[in-house]
Amino acid sequence: MKERIMQPWDWLRIVRLVIGVSVIFQSVMMQSWLLVAAGVMLTSMAVLNIGCGLNGCSTMPTTTDARKADKEVTFEEVK
Repeated sequence: MKERIMQPWDWLRIVRLVIGVSVIFQSVMMQSWLLVAAGVMLTSMAVLNIGCGLNGCSTMPTTTDARKADKEVTFEEVK
């Protein structure tokens, strides 16, 4: 856990931290508790260095879909 927090901080991670802390501060001042949860989420994403980045959340297609696409379709004449 300590390694995740101490990883090199880039500019986007710092921006997420600043936005998260400011959302928490503003939502506590307005007493909007749902926005506090959003601010906590943004702040925790910045501190723990998690989230969807450029290649962070890519999904791979399943092999069964690729096999189905390659099969030739045959039709049968109905009389």
